[in-house]
Amino acid sequence: MDITKATRIQEMTQAVVEHMGFHTQVTLREPVCEGQGDFICNIRVEGDSNLLIGQHGVNLQALQHLIRLLAKKEFQENIVFSLDVNSYWEQKSQALVKEAHQAAQTAIQTNAAVTLRPMAGYERKIIHAELALIKEVATESTGANENRKVIVKPAIAA
Repeated sequence: MDITKATRIQEMTQAVVEHMGFHTQVTLREPVCEGQGDFICNIRVEGDSNLLIGQHGVNLQALQHLIRLLAKKEFQENIVFSLDVNSYWEQKSQALVKEAHQAAQTAIQTNAAVTLRPMAGYERKIIHAELALIKEVATESTGANENRKVIVKPAIAA
């Protein structure tokens, strides 16, 4: 992580969110999952953070896109990082990991495929990455657009 760029992105995030009318404190932390980039700007908001997060995190994804565009304009390069509000993504990632392990256990015990609910791309990525560590199961995505799901199935013995 380039600490100079990360600190500047932290400052940008603080300024944008405060300009939106929120009283915040933005801190930097290490990513907890694959695909979150080099660092995470965690936005601490007092009170109700639902407006910043949005339904299923869509507002937070839009804010992240905006900050990434500002960073790209300033640094003339893509910098891969994530935004989080009150540890929303961290908690969601932990829940997804738990869901993945439960599906893997069920697939192994029943020797049958388990189809998970439709998920966003970042959610499926967490499931695939987590279950890649378990040799007894394999994963694949199926479906299209908002109906795309992960299927967890017993691995075929070699």
